[in-house]
Amino acid sequence: SLGAGQHSVATKKFHHYIRVLCNTVKKQKAEINDLKKTVEDLKQKQGNDNEKSGVSWSELVGGGIGEEGEEEDKTKVDEVLKILKMDRSSVKSQRRISWKKKNTDNSGKTIDKIIVEFKDLIGKQTAMKNASNLRDSSFKHVFINPDKTSDERELEYKLRKERNERNDKLPEGDGRHRYGTKNGRKFYWGIRFNKLKEIYIEC
Repeated sequence: SLGAGQHSVATKKFHHYIRVLCNTVKKQKAEINDLKKTVEDLKQKQGNDNEKSGVSWSELVGGGIGEEGEEEDKTKVDEVLKILKMDRSSVKSQRRISWKKKNTDNSGKTIDKIIVEFKDLIGKQTAMKNASNLRDSSFKHVFINPDKTSDERELEYKLRKERNERNDKLPEGDGRHRYGTKNGRKFYWGIRFNKLKEIYIEC
């Protein structure tokens, strides 16, 4: 049988073992949480990189060009890719969007845009680098621009909406040519570097 002193030593060792075990469990939980956060950050980064690897192919035309099928769009994109010294293997996906940009007299131009998402940023960079090749081709009216992330598009939408609302409240002029006067100078609201600013009109 164990004496009182031996019971005390055994109890201390047991308590020490429990404390070490608890600290180990806490440390492992913290490491697991850190790993989870790292995984989520990587997923988010991958998603952002995928969005940023896209470009838009847009063309301004005088009227509606009609609906084109997926195969026709694919053929056009393949032709553009060839001029850009690329091929279909670098493309992850493509989609078409269309809308009519109206003027004050309700006329306007139909804007068609094909969003091409590449498999990586190298594809996007190659397309942007060789975009000038289109000038001497049958696609000289086609413009290649970097696509924006959903957050960037949302910000631009809000800025445009706020700009239009402020310009509509300006007291002078009419239609899209409204303006205000401050300190004897004419101005209107515009967007510069993702901020609303007063743009002064030089007479």
